[in-house]
Amino acid sequence: MKADIALCFDENYARHAAATMASILHNASDRDGIFFHIITEGLSEETKRKLLDTCFKFGSPQVEFVVPSKDLLRIFEDIKTHSYLSRATFFRLNLASFLPDTEKLVYLDCDTIVLGDISELISTQMHGLPLAGVEDIAAKRMKKRDGLDPKTTYINAGMFVMDCVLVRQQGIERAFAQYAAENAAKIRLGDQQIINAVLQNNILALPPEWNVQVSSFVGRSDFTANPKLIHYIARSKPWIFGSWTHFREEYFKYAQMTSWKEPQEEFNRRRKASDRAAIWGYIKYRPFTFLRPKFYMALYKTFIARKKADH
Repeated sequence: MKADIALCFDENYARHAAATMASILHNASDRDGIFFHIITEGLSEETKRKLLDTCFKFGSPQVEFVVPSKDLLRIFEDIKTHSYLSRATFFRLNLASFLPDTEKLVYLDCDTIVLGDISELISTQMHGLPLAGVEDIAAKRMKKRDGLDPKTTYINAGMFVMDCVLVRQQGIERAFAQYAAENAAKIRLGDQQIINAVLQNNILALPPEWNVQVSSFVGRSDFTANPKLIHYIARSKPWIFGSWTHFREEYFKYAQMTSWKEPQEEFNRRRKASDRAAIWGYIKYRPFTFLRPKFYMALYKTFIARKKADH
């Protein structure tokens, strides 16, 4: 089964994108059916070679590099958002145009690790809707802030399934551009805010295990023991020294399967130093974390409830 997968990133995120791609290929039931569409403003030839080498370790997936037209992106240049987001984050708004021969695709951020079979996502029944995704960890607050229907599905845009045919037929990309032009001054969550505002009540909700958003042990959108996709949200990323990110081991497992693999001795040394820094950093940042009810809820759901379920 063909699985079109779109990733949008620049040179700075290439090695992390490689980990995402390795995780997809490692867990896919049909690796040869995977087609990676890499949307980028420019990658070095060395980086492209490393990405291709990473993929070909797992078989013969197809890979193409797509450089978007600057005219299509000019409308998003004045939007202010988080400093750690690059302009590449807006590429996903024009995927149907960038990939005119694609009927359906899965979009993924490059701070994700896929543990499920990607064919499950690509075979999602869309029920006549253009987009499908998983509810954002702060959906309730975001809907209230943006004046959206409380009942609408407000997704985290780090993963979604897109019916490209419907997006083209319904002129949704033009609607994205119009919303961005009219609301540039009040957009704070970039493309995610645009997608959810324009497609209000027109997005299919997917099971939460397909985008488990994590920032720490306590900060998780879902406490499942078996996530199918892990999304390292916000500033806290596993590869940042001293990061206290839950499920970070999964990132390093797949990062070591890429062409950016580190020598094992150096990798182990750096990881131990980072873990020590993470513990002290978290205590300093959250000195009263043991007094937070949410901390004990996380303990219960992670260890006690899971143990009960196993029995």
